[in-house]
Amino acid sequence: YDTSNDVLTVRSVDNCEGGTELLDTTFGLRAGGSLDNGPDKIVILAGPSILSEGVNMFAFDPETKLCVAAKHFPEYNDSRKMLTVDGVLYFAISNTPVDPSSDFSTGRVLRYRGDSEDPL
Repeated sequence: YDTSNDVLTVRSVDNCEGGTELLDTTFGLRAGGSLDNGPDKIVILAGPSILSEGVNMFAFDPETKLCVAAKHFPEYNDSRKMLTVDGVLYFAISNTPVDPSSDFSTGRVLRYRGDSEDPL
């Protein structure tokens, strides 16, 4: 959504390998963040998978507006927050429970270490 002209533009993941299938199995995009560090500019969106435990992430080039990567991370369960601090992107993410019958779950703060060659 462009707040300067109140126009909503639909973006696609069709050009990402496996992106369409991954997006079709995403419960909703619950977290988003961006990084603007010279040549390694990136926008990342993430949401839980509806098929299994895990988080689906999608990386976009902010200049071309194209999806550049899509990946499933089974070791995580959900992501609700991304934050850039001092030029570093961080993700607040919950781990996939070791014991699915337990209400106990843990989480992590992950530091983004991707780059334009390997965004996810």
